[in-house]
Amino acid sequence: MGYSVRDIVRKIDTYWYGDLNEVEELGKLYVISEVSGDDDYEIRDLITGGHSAWWHNDQLEYVGRADKKIFKKLDAIQDKAHKRNISLKYIERNYPNISTDSWLELFKQIGYNSSFYKNGEYFILFAEIQTLKPIFDAIFEYDLEKAIEETNKAFKKGYREQYLNNIKQFFSKIKGE
Repeated sequence: MGYSVRDIVRKIDTYWYGDLNEVEELGKLYVISEVSGDDDYEIRDLITGGHSAWWHNDQLEYVGRADKKIFKKLDAIQDKAHKRNISLKYIERNYPNISTDSWLELFKQIGYNSSFYKNGEYFILFAEIQTLKPIFDAIFEYDLEKAIEETNKAFKKGYREQYLNNIKQFFSKIKGE
């Protein structure tokens, strides 16, 4: 069965399939927001409004039909969450358990332009987080010396100076100096 925009679906399988499924994702409800071809869908989470793409018929189960205002409602939910998630006070309070928006805001604070913006691949974002997280760990532990050490490990020599200056400024902002 093919789905249409505004169909409400339940996730019954994930990208990983079978035993590798992210169990907490199964059973969640989404709305189809875009259809590409016969079997390729973008879905939006009915709770958070978040987008996710490349879902297929065998991963989704039809539940019902959403009203015409669903996307405006989801946009408002997502906008409110985005504003919260990029707040430095919120990030500092919840670090390291933060959202994609929060990580991208941290990257922005140090002048790092994530490749995630170019392709939307979460694998790329995950790799960037793993590389840069030690810097932010040190910053949120108020250890500038360690943040500088981690910056020297994370960036090539030709780029370090640019990031070191930004990291020092961000450290001062977080520390309230």
